[in-house]
Amino acid sequence: MGAMMTIEAYHGQEAQQAIHRQDREMREAMDREYLADHPPEDGKLREVKPYFDFITAGQLDDADCAVDYHIKGWLVKAQPCILAGSKNVLKTNIVIELATSLAAHNPFLGMFHTDMRTPTLVMSGESGMGVIQETYRRICVSKGWAAGKVPDLYFAFKVPQIVNVAHMAEIRDFIIVKDIKVIIIDPAYLAMSTLGDNASNLFAVGGQLWHLTELCEETGVTPILLHHNTKASLSYEPPELENIAWAGFSEFARQWILLGRRERYNPENAGSHKLWIVAGGSAGHSQEWGLNIEEGHQDDPGGRRWEVDVIRASQARHEAMQGDAERKADSEAAKQEATRQRRRGDVLRALQRFTEPTFKSTIRDAAGMSSQTFTPILHEYIDDGTVTEIIAPKGGNPTYILTENHIDGQADNC
Repeated sequence: MGAMMTIEAYHGQEAQQAIHRQDREMREAMDREYLADHPPEDGKLREVKPYFDFITAGQLDDADCAVDYHIKGWLVKAQPCILAGSKNVLKTNIVIELATSLAAHNPFLGMFHTDMRTPTLVMSGESGMGVIQETYRRICVSKGWAAGKVPDLYFAFKVPQIVNVAHMAEIRDFIIVKDIKVIIIDPAYLAMSTLGDNASNLFAVGGQLWHLTELCEETGVTPILLHHNTKASLSYEPPELENIAWAGFSEFARQWILLGRRERYNPENAGSHKLWIVAGGSAGHSQEWGLNIEEGHQDDPGGRRWEVDVIRASQARHEAMQGDAERKADSEAAKQEATRQRRRGDVLRALQRFTEPTFKSTIRDAAGMSSQTFTPILHEYIDDGTVTEIIAPKGGNPTYILTENHIDGQADNC
């Protein structure tokens, strides 16, 4: 059995080497094709730089590797970032808020200060221009800006295939020409559609994500890739890095911004959102906050809006606990009301069995309940006219009978 496992492991390693060899050959072929279509202007061949840059321990110690932030505690410069969340957490809206705040040098979410005016490119392949425009305008209105006057903010409504040499070269040129510092690609699955059935393959996913790292290293840009969390993460607790869908993303992310709901999405109140927003990274920063976002409805006066309230995680947890307690109380009250209505039906059905005035104890036994439960219900029926109480002469026990217009059909409604 051990020999068989060794042979399988050998062939598995051989297959992986073949995959990497094919990937390398494909990239080299694509590079040759690109160079053929884009020859150097001076006619000279470009110098091929060594892939590895070997340095000494002393050089490492002397190097200036200080971490700099676009947004302190949230977004490190020149490091790939994954922004991920489950459904209905406003991922695209949040990155438009982020992009607009960076470009305009305005606090992100109205609270977290940006470093400087930061030229930013948003590439969206999912929502469409109309939705992006409407969202962007609402965000600008909330900040008191003219939407057409925000400088250094660019949009594109196609996303690149990040393994496509020509796509990445075009983006690289735009980054250099416009001095773009942050590029947002939304969503990941469209930018990595060539993965096919390999989304669970760590090596295949990592091989594609590497192209973003390369873009980051070559241009100094900060790439932000939007992605989904798994369905299993719908717990209404703060999301974690392990919740990100597909293999390789949590390993790739040097920094991350994660979104999750604090309560179930309610289609009847679709414009109101209570969210978690969590940020972290290998640089050591860590954030956890609650977001209360009100968007309103299309038929509201003035249309939809963008109102953001950032609250501390402790307050968000308190609100969640309070909400759980209220929902539990509502559920308990609903159960009690259902039990009460069922018992009312039992009493009414018992009354319908008697065509003559009948003693209370006989009706109670027919209903199959105690006096403590039966008596208040009987009095309710007397008060609303469903039951007639007949007083016996000379201190005898009263008898009861359904009022004539309540004899038929009432038990079915209880």
